[in-house]
Amino acid sequence: MPNATRFFVNNCTIFLFLLAWTLLGPAHLAAADEGPAKSVAVMPFEMHAPSSMAYLQDGLRDMLASRLAANGGAVIIEHGRVESLLQEPGKPLQQKDAVELARQLGADYIVTGSLTSLGGSMSLDARVIASDESFEPLNFYAAAAQENEVISAINQLSWDIAAKILGAVAPAARAPAKAAPSSAPAAEDDAMAAFKTEHPDKVYKNKIPAQATGLVSPIITPREGGAMQGFTKTQNLDFMLRGMDVGDIDGDGQFDLVMADRQKVSVYHLQNNRLVEFGSVEMPARSKIHVVSLGDLDNNGRAEIYISAADDYNPHSWAYEWDSSRLDMVLEDIPWYIRVLDIPGEGPVLAGQRGGQDSLVLAGIFRLMKNGSKVLPEERIAMPDYVNIFEFVLADVTGDGAKEIVAINRADRLYVVRPNGSVLWVSDEFYGGTSRYIGEAYEQVERVGIDVNSAPSSDVIGREDSGKRLYIPSRMIVMDVNGDGRDDVIVNKNLSVASRHVENYKRYKTSEIYAMTWNGIALSEIWQTKKIDGYIPDFQFLPLPGQGNRAKLFVGLVLSTGWTSSFTGGESTILMYDIELAGEKEAQEGTNN
Repeated sequence: MPNATRFFVNNCTIFLFLLAWTLLGPAHLAAADEGPAKSVAVMPFEMHAPSSMAYLQDGLRDMLASRLAANGGAVIIEHGRVESLLQEPGKPLQQKDAVELARQLGADYIVTGSLTSLGGSMSLDARVIASDESFEPLNFYAAAAQENEVISAINQLSWDIAAKILGAVAPAARAPAKAAPSSAPAAEDDAMAAFKTEHPDKVYKNKIPAQATGLVSPIITPREGGAMQGFTKTQNLDFMLRGMDVGDIDGDGQFDLVMADRQKVSVYHLQNNRLVEFGSVEMPARSKIHVVSLGDLDNNGRAEIYISAADDYNPHSWAYEWDSSRLDMVLEDIPWYIRVLDIPGEGPVLAGQRGGQDSLVLAGIFRLMKNGSKVLPEERIAMPDYVNIFEFVLADVTGDGAKEIVAINRADRLYVVRPNGSVLWVSDEFYGGTSRYIGEAYEQVERVGIDVNSAPSSDVIGREDSGKRLYIPSRMIVMDVNGDGRDDVIVNKNLSVASRHVENYKRYKTSEIYAMTWNGIALSEIWQTKKIDGYIPDFQFLPLPGQGNRAKLFVGLVLSTGWTSSFTGGESTILMYDIELAGEKEAQEGTNN
């Protein structure tokens, strides 16, 4: 069947299912317990998805409303009446506005929803807000691995809401059936195939069979038993993410997340893929956040939160640490740009760089030593003057026992250079890409074109822009991904053509993450994710303690609802990938063969 025909048929099938389910919902499903019926207003769904899926918007709303009526006995407020009271249709509804709307409608609850398309998979998020302000809003989530599973996902979402809010009891038939065993070889999991770009060495050996020896296993493999579904995600949060990190903030031995927008830092426990906030701190107006990083530099079992922030011209940075019930200030308004830097063979240290009157950053990156709530500079880290504190990682990618600098320059080229300035490689491809910056506000900056087609050579490293604004790329991660004993690098790529042709115009709608290894002359891909719909300002990749070669990739994602979202703010979420790295298992298999 031609692709266009298949696409049309699939869309029509889903639409008809939605219509049928909405109108004919099964009468035998369990309803809510006897009692006064609750009135519910369901908002139009927000669509973080390609325009080809826009047809689902009304159907999802109608189906969720009809299921809440059938499953929970809710009285649904007429959609037209709801829309007549919306002051700004299409704009996300804030909690205080939702409470006011509920009172105007005489509704007990307002339900907002969104559909997010992420690399072929989809998630459905719903938030329930009551007219009673003492009621804590509740978040609900369901996932669909592919488009034809949206119907069952919306049904699951409706039952979760009906059970929690309306007292409904779901039928036993709702429990998912286990897949029947098959004697045939299992097909590769489509979601996991996002990571299955072949290792360059394997591709090379396949081209020259006579030289291929031994068993080349996948660099990343799914969990046994099919538990791996590509990714999980948290609920959507109503702010535009600027930076994030993952670590043990409260000392309980579990991963916590820190997330920051422009002025606020919040810390979260991760509970069944839900973010549960347990602390936050607001920055002073002049401290606009651009980077957050975690590090237990005092070795007390709790990671400190280092917040690099600045006004339009100078750094004003801070640090906080969890103290049983709150975040206590550790560093106060220090005049340094800061980050936690991992030094091979040593571990994490606090690094800093000063700002200047004539330049946003001054040459020289230093180790910093705490001195009360301030810092003192120690020795300068060996580094070319053109590298700034946010652009690089230190790694032994060549395997020669010496540290190299892997960095992203201001033209979004990835490069490798030695501390003495000797350039080993500069990429042809663009990497990184970011909308976060230090320097002057958008209205003050004149747009100036840049030559993105300049030859990828050492003369583009450290290239100056207008001097008014310096863009801060996402972190890079150093880890031995392919089990060869050498450092590899994980880096993101936010995709945009216009953003690399016009200076200070930064709009990214899709993104990818790559793992890179040194092949003798350059960094080349080990694996890459499929395209992710949204902009990645930051991510983290950490081994799972006590779980062998397993690791978890945390991706901070700003969801896009169109070009205006870059100006009006947006919603953010965290994607999580459970990954099994190559290493002992593959090495043992190679020995046995």
